[in-house]
Amino acid sequence: MPARTPRTLRPSSAEGDRALVQRAIAFERECLAIAAGQRREHPLGLWTRNLAHPQMWTMNQLHVIGRHPTLTAPALMAELDAELADARHRRAVLDDDATGRRLAEDFRAAGWLVSPLLVMLLDREPPEPPPGVACEVGEDAMLALDEKIVGDDPELPELDRPVVLAGHVHMRKAVPRTRLFIGVRDGTPASQATLFTDGRTGQPETVGTLSRHEGHGLASAVVSLAAREALAAGCDLVFILCRADTGPVPLYAGLGFRAAGRYWAFTRPA
Repeated sequence: MPARTPRTLRPSSAEGDRALVQRAIAFERECLAIAAGQRREHPLGLWTRNLAHPQMWTMNQLHVIGRHPTLTAPALMAELDAELADARHRRAVLDDDATGRRLAEDFRAAGWLVSPLLVMLLDREPPEPPPGVACEVGEDAMLALDEKIVGDDPELPELDRPVVLAGHVHMRKAVPRTRLFIGVRDGTPASQATLFTDGRTGQPETVGTLSRHEGHGLASAVVSLAAREALAAGCDLVFILCRADTGPVPLYAGLGFRAAGRYWAFTRPA
C-alpha cells in the first residue's frame, strides 16, 4: 500500500512545528474538557472539573495556558489547593515548556510527580501490523481488557485503580468519534490503544500491555493500526504523547512519530 502522508504532517520549519504542537495540546485539552463536562476560564488558563467524579485527576485539573514568567510554585499550589479541596489529588498541566521547566524543581522538591511530556508528531504512515495481531473492537471488549491492564499495573496504588478504570470508561463514552483497538497474542487480548479524533486530528492514547505479553510488538501493532486509521479517515495531524524521561520514545519513533515539543504535568497523587 502506498504511503499516505498528508502534507501538513511534515512541517518544513520550526514555526510549523510549534503550530502543530500547540494544535495537538489544544486538541487534548478540548477532549479532556468535553469529558470533564465543566470548564471555567481562569487568569492562568482553564479549569476543567467533573464533580461527579472528583478523583479523576485528568478531568479535574488546571490547564496553565501560555507563558507565565512571574508564576511561582507556591502560588500555583495554593490555587490547586483552593479549587480541589474535594479531591485527594492536585494537578496542573502547563503547556509552555519554559514555564514548566522553570517550576519543575520546586514541585519535585515538594514531593510532586513531575512529568515532562513529549508531543510526538507523525511524519509518515506507520507499518501495517502483522495479520491478526491488532483489530478494532467495541466497548465491551475494551473494558474487559482494560480491567486486566489497570489491575496489572504495579505502580498504580490499589486505591486509585477504580478511579483510573472509571476515568478510561468515561473518556471513551464522553468524547465523540472515539475508536478502540486491541492487540492479540496467542488468542489472548493483551494490548490496547484508544484513538481520539475529530476528523482532522488523531491522538492514540491510553496505550497499555499486560506485563506477561510485553516485548512481542503488541503496543507497536495497536498504535500503528490506530494511527493508520486516523490517516485513512482524513486526519492531517496525528500525534502521540509520551513521557520524555520514562516513556517508550524509541518505540514511537520507530513507527514514524517525531518529538517536536514538550509540555509539563505536575501531580500530587492521592
